[in-house]
Amino acid sequence: MEVSAKILKEFVKKASLNGDITTINLDFNEEGLQSSVQCISNIAMTFTALDKSVFKDYEAIGRILIKDSKMLLTYLDTFDSDVMISRVDEYILKLFDMHRAISVILGSDLICTNIVDKEPDLSTNTEEIALVKDDLAKSIKDMTTLKMNKLTFNREGEYLTLEVGVKDESDFLINSVSVPDGKNVKSSIGSNIINLFSALGDNFKIKLGTDLPIGFEETTENITFRCYIAPINNDR
Repeated sequence: MEVSAKILKEFVKKASLNGDITTINLDFNEEGLQSSVQCISNIAMTFTALDKSVFKDYEAIGRILIKDSKMLLTYLDTFDSDVMISRVDEYILKLFDMHRAISVILGSDLICTNIVDKEPDLSTNTEEIALVKDDLAKSIKDMTTLKMNKLTFNREGEYLTLEVGVKDESDFLINSVSVPDGKNVKSSIGSNIINLFSALGDNFKIKLGTDLPIGFEETTENITFRCYIAPINNDR
């Protein structure tokens, strides 16, 4: 198989939340490349797909289990343009071009136990809101500045506020985004949002419901990506 190393790296970056989810599956099926995993704490899930038309040469070689996604990202970053992919045997994946070759030891079912098949159903009791990455940027920086592990999304009418800190107990930082009018919903998520932020592109949608998992959806020319992050207590 042959594909742009940049596109494949972007796929792995999203599927693994920039390497935060260490073990991931790469399923090369008849439709293309797919991955569906959850983090070790079961707080975040990712579902990622890359159509086979993106590949210059494609083969449905089945499921490959990656035991170190961060290392795979590092390897892919060392290829200048396209990378060729070959499964040497059950536990070795070869990445190569005319000047470089890397053999990657694959994982097994005993190691990669975080694969999931079913997505959460957020079709009801949620509001879908379109955002751009800059809408989140200041709040992600605020979390780092205050060393806070919670970000609250609070939709009230025509505004979505992103809140960091504990009101009346710590510094409390709010960033507001104008959104189409809708019902009031509120949910808070933890530090997983920081790794998700690094994997997101410029435009995406969120599905927000009161004290429900927050769904993030992004569709680009090459990749379809969805991530769900479980809520945490809104009281603090």
